[in-house]
Amino acid sequence: MTRRQRRYIFYFFILVFLLFGTGVVFFAKGWRFDFKTVVFKKVGAIYVRTFPENTSLTLDDNPVKTQSGFFQSGTLINNLFPKTHILSISASGFHPWQRKVEVLPALVTEVKYAVLVPQQTELVLQGPLTDFWLAQGEILTRNNKNELSWRGQKIPGADVLGFTNNERRLLVKDAKNTLFWVNLDEVTWLNLSSRLSLLLPKENFNLFVDPFQDNKVLVKRDRSLAVFDIQRNTLKALTPTSTLLLGPADASRFWVAWTVFDPKAKVSKLMRYDKFLERGSDTLQTLPGKTKKLAWAENSTLGILEDDGSFYLYNVESNSTSKLASDVLDFSFNENGDMVAALESKGIEVFSFRGEKDYWRFKLPPNHKITALNWYKDDHHLFLVYEDKAVFLELDDLAQENLVDLSGRKAKYDPDSNRLYLISRESLLSASFPKP
Repeated sequence: MTRRQRRYIFYFFILVFLLFGTGVVFFAKGWRFDFKTVVFKKVGAIYVRTFPENTSLTLDDNPVKTQSGFFQSGTLINNLFPKTHILSISASGFHPWQRKVEVLPALVTEVKYAVLVPQQTELVLQGPLTDFWLAQGEILTRNNKNELSWRGQKIPGADVLGFTNNERRLLVKDAKNTLFWVNLDEVTWLNLSSRLSLLLPKENFNLFVDPFQDNKVLVKRDRSLAVFDIQRNTLKALTPTSTLLLGPADASRFWVAWTVFDPKAKVSKLMRYDKFLERGSDTLQTLPGKTKKLAWAENSTLGILEDDGSFYLYNVESNSTSKLASDVLDFSFNENGDMVAALESKGIEVFSFRGEKDYWRFKLPPNHKITALNWYKDDHHLFLVYEDKAVFLELDDLAQENLVDLSGRKAKYDPDSNRLYLISRESLLSASFPKP
């Protein structure tokens, strides 16, 4: 072998070494050669967490080995070329799940809330039932004769007006509009209408539950608001008698809020009462129109819905209101009060106050048939309750690829048992969701 040949061989190995080293660096930095497009591309990945954990995964019809286990809660699918992939999830006893997932260069796309919906329901109570309520892990029922039953015992009333937060007391009303305060622990009750008729002779009044009081209820007359102490049988005014009509009222742990409507100015004035200092005040906040609904998210945040569909948040600490949405029919806060879903005539808007992704919007089938919005316990799903079904909606499913219907009436979700209850053919059924 000549000296020139040996030199060429030496240069060849140097070139191979340099190319190999460059390839290693390229590979380490996430570059791969795409044989379909014949170009180098930087790859990405998908992280998916499923509920239940024991599922079958496929990506673009190719099986993926799940990595969920004791030390890892999800599966990372890496070395994916940037494009839209089809992720499919299945498990025995659950509806299949599928979504288009976009992978971007050098990024991990997260699918952290893939909750599969159970296919089967279980019989809980044989009918005939027309409605039910969940309390203390048990079920209060109403039969086709408008009779309420708790723990196998008939209690007075036909309609439930509200529970206390600890679910130990509730306010009910019978067909003659007689109001009863029911102690669920002892299965006893008091006739509040007869007691209040002695204190308020010949006056019309409505009662509201203060969720944080076992022995007090709010009494609203046309132009005044008071608290009735059930044990002491006393009535204490929260407001002086107003010249204006009172709107809805609601109570938090430390506050009572209500509105009064000024027909000349056509505005509602927001009022509040400090339960600790026992002092009421005008917030100086006015809203156009009449108030349709008030609901506290937490002690310092109040949701206000006006009859023109305008939806506001009132903050006690700053004593200010901010408008969130228009054309709203109803709204529902999550358990922590840091997210709210607003039902509108043409869709649903969801707002988060956590500082992460803070807004979602969905166009849905006709919303006038939706009767309630129930939050799922992970705060990333909603049950849309229709007259004859409940629909499970994931907030990250903007294309609505995984809407699943559960047939039945009066659907209600219990986060403690992680079950959805509903009435079908006058019997009570439940669907058990996977443990989060």
